[in-house]
Amino acid sequence: MTIWDILGIESTNDQTAIRRAYARQLKQHRPDKDPQGYQQLHEAFELAKQLTGEGVGSSVSEESIDTQADQVMGGAVAPYLDALLAQSETQPASCLPVWDKGAVIEEGKRLAALLAQNSHEGRQELQAYVNSRLPDSLAAREAFSLALAEALSTSDELDETLLNGVSAIMMWDLDHYRSSQLPAWLISALERRVQKNYDNLYWEQLEYKYQHSMTDRLVWRMLITPEKPVAWWVKWVPGLIDTLRKELTTMESNHPALLDRIGPQVFILAAFNFSIGGILLNLYVWGVVSWVVGAQAERVWPELLSLWLVVGFFVLAYVPLHQRFNARPERLRVYNFLVYLLSLALLVPFVVKYFRFVTSLKTKSTGEALAVLLCFSLLVVPIAWWIWKSRAQWRILATRIVAILISFPVNFLRGVFSSLGPISVLLLILVPVAYGFIIHHVYFTR
Repeated sequence: MTIWDILGIESTNDQTAIRRAYARQLKQHRPDKDPQGYQQLHEAFELAKQLTGEGVGSSVSEESIDTQADQVMGGAVAPYLDALLAQSETQPASCLPVWDKGAVIEEGKRLAALLAQNSHEGRQELQAYVNSRLPDSLAAREAFSLALAEALSTSDELDETLLNGVSAIMMWDLDHYRSSQLPAWLISALERRVQKNYDNLYWEQLEYKYQHSMTDRLVWRMLITPEKPVAWWVKWVPGLIDTLRKELTTMESNHPALLDRIGPQVFILAAFNFSIGGILLNLYVWGVVSWVVGAQAERVWPELLSLWLVVGFFVLAYVPLHQRFNARPERLRVYNFLVYLLSLALLVPFVVKYFRFVTSLKTKSTGEALAVLLCFSLLVVPIAWWIWKSRAQWRILATRIVAILISFPVNFLRGVFSSLGPISVLLLILVPVAYGFIIHHVYFTR
């Protein structure tokens, strides 16, 4: 709570209004009935007088108010306070300190520029200005504070350390929007500027990071020119897809605003593994899946053919075709729309089967139903969370989901090989088999 909340008025440098508010609040916080409230009110009145620069020669002095407040102890409240209010309304306000608003605002802008050039020297000069040269007026302090904050909100050098240092000197209290001296929109502008500068710095570091090897330069070229077609042989460069996938994951976690600079085809390309080892692992995984599906299928060849056509399209053909149509926007829109419809058609059976499964739980025992529902929730909840997090790319969301579902077993097995040791051999057998049963149950059973 601020001193103005205690006095019951808006922030002002009108001394008459401050004294009138103090006298009015004395009726509610009598010294004999609310000594704590009276003490708080008295301290707020003292601080308000200091902020407005009230001099000794005020027409209604603090002593006269306190003398009348002391007589409240005797119970005669109304006569003294009513007389005080009448006197405050008839007396003119004391002369306020004279200060140049334009000069104060220019000084705020100058110090903001100095802080951007040399944060240490700028903080020292800001502290000296606030302590000795800033006019002793609440309005002057507010004008300087707003000018300084607005200038910093447009500075390309503003970072979290600098903002916290300036906030400590100016007592902005940025962590509490309601009690801060700055308006909420200006605090938000400062925070956005800090994050934007942080993102730009990270982007500059990426440019330096990816300039050493051929793979690095290819990754950087794909990041800065997302609409430029990628040569067919790029996906075979060892380590390129892994590096690209790792960088996109870092951006998604720490710099989500940078994802707007990345084209959709880069995300799709990063969702698959085109290395030699990845191709061999894909052949193994989908070979086992095909064997499981074929062993349970009523009509083997139609089902296996449809399975391999879908997997082959998303693994091998989607990105090259996207790049081929990239130079012709009208054909690219048609192509993306058709792939989007295909992706939706592949996702609908998953959703339908899941809801059928949930509704069938009522026929099972409570313990069995809860156990099965928990197992399914462990799969569905992360997917739902990822979909919500990626909702900004809704135009390619369905395609990305299908791409991730197809590449999941391969990426999962690659991850466990480096961390689980002997267990990974067992997972190498179980994961494709489980994937085969799921695909057969979802798409090839009624």
